[in-house]
Amino acid sequence: MAMVEGVFQIREPTFDKNYGLGLGMYLIADGEATLVDSGIAASPSNCILPYLRGTDVSRLSTVINTHGHEDHVGGNWELKVKFDPKVAIHRLDAPWAEDPDLFFKEFFAQYPQYLPPTEEVRSTVYSERGKGCRVDAKLEDGDVLNAGSGNLRVVHTPGHSPGSICLYDQDRRILFSGDAFQGRGINTTAYPDIPMYIDLQAYMGSLKRISQMAVDYMFMAHEFKPFKSMVLSGDEVRILISESIKIVKEVEAEILRLIEAKPFDLLDLAKKIRERFAGPGISTQALGSVEAHLKKLYFEGKVELIERGGKKKVRML
Repeated sequence: MAMVEGVFQIREPTFDKNYGLGLGMYLIADGEATLVDSGIAASPSNCILPYLRGTDVSRLSTVINTHGHEDHVGGNWELKVKFDPKVAIHRLDAPWAEDPDLFFKEFFAQYPQYLPPTEEVRSTVYSERGKGCRVDAKLEDGDVLNAGSGNLRVVHTPGHSPGSICLYDQDRRILFSGDAFQGRGINTTAYPDIPMYIDLQAYMGSLKRISQMAVDYMFMAHEFKPFKSMVLSGDEVRILISESIKIVKEVEAEILRLIEAKPFDLLDLAKKIRERFAGPGISTQALGSVEAHLKKLYFEGKVELIERGGKKKVRML
């Protein structure tokens, strides 16, 4: 699907089927072809290569990953074998792109005391993640990459992950944002959850930075509430940024309300927050986002964090 001239969205069909959620990759093909994100391990066979066969693109020159999560780097290895493109990602997320075991350990197995990964989770993640792939270019903020007939500037927007980036086409005021900005959370009824950030101060700083940029189009990797589309334009961009900020403040206010009444274990607090803003259940995502709030509140001197036997508790000061 053509978004603007020379920019095409490729949508991963199994994400729609399995999660009720879009997963979008973006092909920039006015000249040499560049792909923003490579989806999951099956994406080259499922949708990228079939899409390319319907175009006059003979090869990909570059694959740029917006961050190192499994649904953004999973197709790197197969595309490397097929086209030998330059693979580029921010240096802070490069280890995840190259080493699936490290990624699983640091992300999906980061809360073994609360949410030990099951064999089903392990199998699903490794299937989607695929093989590790050498990174050719470890990006930094301000780097400029050729893409089609134009250029993309790397904008380091940490928070969702340490090395999350946006790619900015200044001439056309286009921002490829990946998962950097979460709105009010992923827009799916199958697996609803709160917005995902591991460093809250970085996330808010990234939102402020982008709010000051001239952006007419935002191309995201998923649909984030309140929108049902991965492609936003005009005022929709500003609304997405505004809603991303609003829910952070709402979540923090609810955390403070809860712990003013009594101390909380991280698990119980995360369950309460997830139920209030998304629905019942627990996830690595909810644990990570709530812990990000607690770390911020701790550094502000508002709460005390206590860790005993691997469990984390919080109380008001």
